[in-house]
Amino acid sequence: MRIMLGLFEACIGPPAYSLITDFFPPEKRTLANSMYSFGIYIGVALSNLTIIIIESIGWRATYLFVGCFGILVGLIGLIVILEP
Repeated sequence: MRIMLGLFEACIGPPAYSLITDFFPPEKRTLANSMYSFGIYIGVALSNLTIIIIESIGWRATYLFVGCFGILVGLIGLIVILEP
């Protein structure tokens, strides 16, 4: 599973930068690219919070919470983000 995760994460960069190019005008692309890059490090920091949550409510409840949150964010993205 870790190998698959690494493969899929390696494929995220080019489409993400392509979407940033599609959605943002040239004068705002630098900020958009920097926010995308900053989000990677924020995600790593937030992923460390799962250790604290696992210790307090257990691993099953934590994974259920994180999974439901991810599905909710994905659904919101499908509704809000339109094809340019």
